[in-house]
Amino acid sequence: LYGVQVQCTYKAPPQPLNPELANHLYRIAQEAIRNAVRHGRARLIRVQLQGTRAKVRLMITDDGLGLPKNAADAPGMGLRIMSYRARMLGGEVRFERAEPKGVRVVCECPTESAAPRAARISRSSR
Repeated sequence: LYGVQVQCTYKAPPQPLNPELANHLYRIAQEAIRNAVRHGRARLIRVQLQGTRAKVRLMITDDGLGLPKNAADAPGMGLRIMSYRARMLGGEVRFERAEPKGVRVVCECPTESAAPRAARISRSSR
């Protein structure tokens, strides 16, 4: 549709991902790909998902224009929402410069169920 080549690599974790984790990772990938096409004018995007018993890593790498220096302070919500989703899962997301050009979005999260973790957080804040 957009004339972008996408390569996907998947190394499955030993157990299936819980639906909440899978949904948030999907939405993070969706936003990263949208940004690569819309803002970075990428021609090649690589999506990698690797899982172990303890954690899952999602990496989206593009060959686009790269992140502007003030990307974290931009008025858009995309980067903030990706970070929020990762934190909801007990993980983190990083936005890196890819070599020789482009952006790499790396999200690492524990594979344990996110729902019980969210419940623990809400109980501990009372």
